[in-house]
Amino acid sequence: MRRRVLVATEYFPPADGGGATRALINLIQALSPSIDFHIVTRGYHPRNGHAYDVDTTSWARVGGARVRYLERVGGLTRLGRLIREVQPDVLFLNSVFSTLTLRTLLLRRFGMIPGVPVVLVPEGELDRGALQIKPAKKAVYLALISSLGLLRQVRWKAASALEEQNISRRLRIDNITIVPPPASPSAAAFRCPDRARPKQPGAARFIFVSRIVRKKNLTYALEALAGVRGEIHFDIVGDREDRAHWEECRALLERFPKHIRVTTHGHLPHEQTLQMLAGAHALILPTLAENFGYVIAEALSTGCPVLISDNTPWSDVPQRGAGWIVPLNSPDEWRSRLQEIVAMSEEELRACSARAHALAAERFGDSPAIERQYLALLAP
Repeated sequence: MRRRVLVATEYFPPADGGGATRALINLIQALSPSIDFHIVTRGYHPRNGHAYDVDTTSWARVGGARVRYLERVGGLTRLGRLIREVQPDVLFLNSVFSTLTLRTLLLRRFGMIPGVPVVLVPEGELDRGALQIKPAKKAVYLALISSLGLLRQVRWKAASALEEQNISRRLRIDNITIVPPPASPSAAAFRCPDRARPKQPGAARFIFVSRIVRKKNLTYALEALAGVRGEIHFDIVGDREDRAHWEECRALLERFPKHIRVTTHGHLPHEQTLQMLAGAHALILPTLAENFGYVIAEALSTGCPVLISDNTPWSDVPQRGAGWIVPLNSPDEWRSRLQEIVAMSEEELRACSARAHALAAERFGDSPAIERQYLALLAP
């Protein structure tokens, strides 16, 4: 009999939840031959309440999963009824702070869905940088769910050793399995041939790809880029999820230097985003925290070098010659590195691009092993 896994997640297509959503999609695509995935998610944006054009009355087939979009999250009874309808072998909770996660853990604690193993995936929410955003509220929430016993006998999944350390330090638990996200099956196919990424010294095309939220730190990227000379094009790709943060970005853009051409795209389909990464000279991501950094992996897979903060697990990027890591307390060095990329020749960029692709290929070279790890993690 095929195994059934029920996933509770705030974001699922058509919603854009960034790397966490992309990792979930790839996981379903990789394991759907062995597992029946059932997704419970919102039929509307969790922040702005915008309703998606989806059926909220019945289960729908989306890719390799059956999906139930909720018109509203509702109380425990409704969610419990959906879970019992599926009769899952395993519950996969794709966030610590999600309302869906809290309700599922309460149902389990009160014996309304007894005996179902739970895998909890924080997706970077317990990293230091992430916890700096609304720290008091998050501290109270974590203390509450711990004191209520909601985390007893929960399996935890970390995307990297760095995330494992962050989970263990914050919650003092050790039942953590490290499994990297499955590779996107399409990213490497978008690696541009050298002739498709022309480069002249004194000119550069940079790209930022991520949800527009404070954790991703787009304002820092804009402030650093504003001090760089040359013929520059900067593409900003991502859902403007945090409106207040986007207004800060827009204020910076209104007084941006004329020699820097900025194009804002909002959320784009995945393959179009990969095409843009494949044509860029560098991804800029001064993130406050990443448990894995899925967009970094996809950029490298397309041969796009990366300029990133030191808040990601990709610590070997400089040693491998695939890009640059600069701490956020060094804004002058950020500008210096950006200027260095502008000055690069096409030959220098071509070599850096080849090393970026090689690093991604090595990191994701054993996809079957990663899939076996997930099958073990999702065992009843």
